[in-house]
Amino acid sequence: MTLSLQKVAADTGLSREEVATEVARSLPQLTPDGSLPQGDTSLEELIRRQRL
Repeated sequence: MTLSLQKVAADTGLSREEVATEVARSLPQLTPDGSLPQGDTSLEELIRRQRL
């Protein structure tokens, strides 16, 4: 399943900008070495693993 900022915003009641800000803030935690893991790992899965 692919999530868009607009869908997350609609589902959470946040604005698209608030969701984008939170994603930008969280990315360093999700990708501590500066790159995404190889394979089919989605951003949603990375967030789930970090329990954000």
